[in-house]
Amino acid sequence: MVLHNSLFRSGTIYDVPDIIGLIERRIEWMDCNGINQWNKSHYRERYPDGYYIQAAEKGLLYVLTAKDSNRIIAGAVLLTQDVRWGQSNGKAYYVHNLVAAIGEKNAGKEILQRIEEYTRLQGMHFVRLDCIVGNQKLNSWYEKLGYEYVRTITDGEYQGNLREKKLQVILVAGEQSVTSSELCAFPICKTTIVSSHDYLINPCFLAPKIIAATHMITPKPFTISDIVVHKFKVLNPEETAAVNV
Repeated sequence: MVLHNSLFRSGTIYDVPDIIGLIERRIEWMDCNGINQWNKSHYRERYPDGYYIQAAEKGLLYVLTAKDSNRIIAGAVLLTQDVRWGQSNGKAYYVHNLVAAIGEKNAGKEILQRIEEYTRLQGMHFVRLDCIVGNQKLNSWYEKLGYEYVRTITDGEYQGNLREKKLQVILVAGEQSVTSSELCAFPICKTTIVSSHDYLINPCFLAPKIIAATHMITPKPFTISDIVVHKFKVLNPEETAAVNV
């Protein structure tokens, strides 16, 4: 289970300077550590400030901020199509321009986990990305996070490994307003998850019939296609009276 010590949200044009700062510090870090990647591929020229501004305006830029300071600690651009992948099967988000703050432990891992959660919520099946062939340490890191090797591609001077992670699909079955008594009577199967996202659910109404009442997070893996998520708004007595009028 992901422990959320940060906030994942859509990026705005006002976040772009912070994203550029993360990238430039990462490029300096690559120089200092003998890693030939962004620092040797004219990365800033290929992805200038305008690229990120445009991504933000189109709703494609996402950021991870620290809860205690609202400081941006990671960012990425999410696309629904990628020419490097061609006509790949399955709905997916394609992760580009992933960057994490230097010295911010697990920021890269956490933004990927939050992207995976977001992808599930959109009813998509895969998170896909590519990684330069020559960086074995980074390839191994993605491998450990569940991103399996698909194939190697060449795009100009760039040679990269395409990697994907197949997600457990969560079907959002709509939203309902219910009283606490109605919720207790709701026919819930053993693999049903009730989400408390955006709604207040008193846990005493759920146990022991519900296996999870969290922000779309399950305590253990489930098989694909047998999970249904219901969003409920539990009405207080005043609301219940108004509904029954």
